[in-house]
Amino acid sequence: LLDDIPMEIYFAPEDRVQNEIIAEIAEARERVDFMMFSFTSEPLSEALLMRMLDNVAVRGIMEKSLAGQESSRDEFLAQRRAEIYIDENEALFHHKGMIVDAKTVITGSYNYSAAAENTNDENVVIIESPAIAAQYLTVMESIINP
Repeated sequence: LLDDIPMEIYFAPEDRVQNEIIAEIAEARERVDFMMFSFTSEPLSEALLMRMLDNVAVRGIMEKSLAGQESSRDEFLAQRRAEIYIDENEALFHHKGMIVDAKTVITGSYNYSAAAENTNDENVVIIESPAIAAQYLTVMESIINP
């Protein structure tokens, strides 16, 4: 706890962070929103698909220089009715965050990629706070609807 806000901290590769994120996605009942620089993880995109099959809305923003590449999961998700936006900012869109049901935030240095899971030294913080989730969602809305 930090100021009575429950949070968990994980480090990749030693903590198998991807499993923790998949567990959080599996808990989604209404929606999952994400902002991600690099999203190439098949297991994470499959976890989102499983929630979409249960009528959980999925919406994400991705970096334009990486979206559309063969390994990027933007088209996979969009073809399955996820609401995917490509950032149009001239600078790199380097956000790394997911919001589950407007109450849980998953953030840190971890990209949604095999390199982040298996090779790089990365971190993830899972924060249970509707107030912090609202701040992330406000940023998302400002990017989607400038």
